[in-house]
Amino acid sequence: MNVRIDQGEKAYKSYPGLVTWISPKSEFTPKTIQTKNERANLVYAIKVRVKNDGFLKIGMYGEVTYNEYMSAVTLEHISKTYEQGKVQAVSDVSFDVKAGELFGLIGPDGAGKTSIFRVLTTVLLADKGTASVAGYDVVKDYRAIRNRVGYMPGKFSLTRT
Repeated sequence: MNVRIDQGEKAYKSYPGLVTWISPKSEFTPKTIQTKNERANLVYAIKVRVKNDGFLKIGMYGEVTYNEYMSAVTLEHISKTYEQGKVQAVSDVSFDVKAGELFGLIGPDGAGKTSIFRVLTTVLLADKGTASVAGYDVVKDYRAIRNRVGYMPGKFSLTRT
């Protein structure tokens, strides 16, 4: 979901958001809806959590949109090496997975599937590129991702074997 804030004439600023609360009762049920200001008082109250970059103020109106085609996972030019750069596990990988889309990573051992998954679950940092999960950046917002995503590897160990 996205929250759009007016930023002047025909300009908007968008923030990825997450619904954290929905009122159990309707607050106002109008017979006709005509303007944005009237729509601001509609039916059920919700709380949407967004990361504030300093632009948002308490009481500001926002327009919430849910786009089923919004990206659930995005990778842009991700690269990862091991052994001080001698072993290239992932090289300039980019893809986009839309919300509700079924997506798989297929490849032989050593192709980088696990490294990509570990980057997306914030267990591993990429050397280059950016990635996001549900609108959250895997580096800046790693705590938010860890609160929403569980990762249990097929082979778990605390030491190398």
